[in-house]
Amino acid sequence: MPVLVSYVTYKVTYQSDSFISIVMEDQAYKGSQEDYAYDFRTLNINLRDGNRCEVKDLVKIDNDFVKEWLMVMRSEAQNSELLSELNKKQLKKALSGDDLDGVYDVEFFFDKEGVEIGFAFDYEEGDENDAGFSWVTAPFTYEEITKFAMDSPIWEEIN
Repeated sequence: MPVLVSYVTYKVTYQSDSFISIVMEDQAYKGSQEDYAYDFRTLNINLRDGNRCEVKDLVKIDNDFVKEWLMVMRSEAQNSELLSELNKKQLKKALSGDDLDGVYDVEFFFDKEGVEIGFAFDYEEGDENDAGFSWVTAPFTYEEITKFAMDSPIWEEIN
């Protein structure tokens, strides 16, 4: 019997008068009970103008940022090979919003301590690069992220 079930939970991780950051986890069955999917999504909105914020609006996605971000990602995952299938140019593209054929969905969210930037993964079944993670994020305190921050109004919205 075909089924389509989606159970979404969410958490507001940061909210001010002008900005909101929301994390959503979606557990779904698409077609049958054996076809389970897990998705991680984030939503970051400037409440003054309704615009969504993206990672490329927050930080300079350069070699220095990618190097530090990748180190933190690998530390969080406790996997020194995480994302080793990508070179720096590809990582920059993915962090800028190019999902590289749907595999790397850049996600980020704010909380009281800082910002977490990472990927939700959607590898093809059997892909040798799939380390078994649905998502991994690299946490940065507000102090740590300052050296990479763009001159963006978003930082003024975060109190």
